[in-house]
Amino acid sequence: MGTPRILVALAVVFIGAFFVFSQSGKSAKDLSIWFDKPATTFTQSLPLGNGRLGAMVFGGVGEDRTILNEGALWSGSLQDSDKPDAATYLPEIRRLLIEGKNAEAEALVYKNFTAKGPGSARGHGKDAQYG
Repeated sequence: MGTPRILVALAVVFIGAFFVFSQSGKSAKDLSIWFDKPATTFTQSLPLGNGRLGAMVFGGVGEDRTILNEGALWSGSLQDSDKPDAATYLPEIRRLLIEGKNAEAEALVYKNFTAKGPGSARGHGKDAQYG
């Protein structure tokens, strides 16, 4: 029951976007985003959605991968995931990003700024606890 509703909602989003763009007076070329290869990681994929309903599109010709999410989905249980001192690392993370030290900033985020609980297993495994 949930999957058809998600697909219908995504279709409505795409049709609505087409209508808005077709009425904007700009050519399709001005509104095009072109990728020369499919995404290989989540952060390379193209986000679509409105915050409640969304998709991450990886692209591809022979095979495409799309991750769907809907705000009411819940597959886990309660967990203690708060890190009360997480905000203290934010200035250092920002400094590293400004200096172009993205790998170091990412390591700090994963170590100190993400939830202390199991979370969603960072996208690895549909059977991992999510909460």
